[in-house]
Amino acid sequence: MKDWQPTDIVCFGPVSRLLVAQVEKYPQADSGAYVSSLLRRVAADAPIISLILRRFGCKVGLIGNELGDDGDGRDLLDLFGQNDIITTIS
Repeated sequence: MKDWQPTDIVCFGPVSRLLVAQVEKYPQADSGAYVSSLLRRVAADAPIISLILRRFGCKVGLIGNELGDDGDGRDLLDLFGQNDIITTIS
């Protein structure tokens, strides 16, 4: 666990990556659709709220689950670091 610094608020909850597949047209049942792009987003309430509060100027802590040592996990850790969110996540 990292050393904590004073915060205005601490959020806690699951942290995950959300992939949103964009399609030109919603497919009919039992068919498929061409995926034009994938959007990578932050999922779950705690990390989303912590980012919003940080943008309002609050000093924010985030307690969440461990992330995988892959591109998505590293991207999320970078996002929290770039936004100066103090976290236990590694």
